[in-house]
Amino acid sequence: MTLTTLFACLLTAGITASLTLWLTFDETPPVPNVLIPERLVDHIGDQLVMMGGWISEEGYQPPGRAAIEIRCYREQQLCTEAVATIFHHSKGSDLEAQTYLYQVTDWTDARVQAVAASGMGECFDRRLQLYPQHTDAHLEWGPGEGCEGASGSAMLIGDEWLD
Repeated sequence: MTLTTLFACLLTAGITASLTLWLTFDETPPVPNVLIPERLVDHIGDQLVMMGGWISEEGYQPPGRAAIEIRCYREQQLCTEAVATIFHHSKGSDLEAQTYLYQVTDWTDARVQAVAASGMGECFDRRLQLYPQHTDAHLEWGPGEGCEGASGSAMLIGDEWLD
């Protein structure tokens, strides 16, 4: 399982780099417009791949605009999420890349559920619900067991110009 986890993390890092390059490509519109990639679902072998971006439904809306790619590996029961966020400010733009590793808790044709325990620091968990048949996904975050803090949720968006 260690080799599989290492492979998944390396693949996620490569995806994050690709998303970073995509967000900073020279032919993008002038600042501050950013195109969120279209919502996309694809099956590559035993992998499920989803793309788009998150927009908060409840709780904190992080600054900047983010593109995401989620890859789930059925055999390993793992998902990786690559997030590339661009922040515009008065002195230019900054780019941040993050990756998360999730353990799949349930996988059916209609839905994949996964949890990144302590995925956002020591106390905060991230929970994914992917609906590949509807090209939809839902993200929830909040304190893990024995922790306190704010929770929130986001839905998958895509193919949108955001100012």
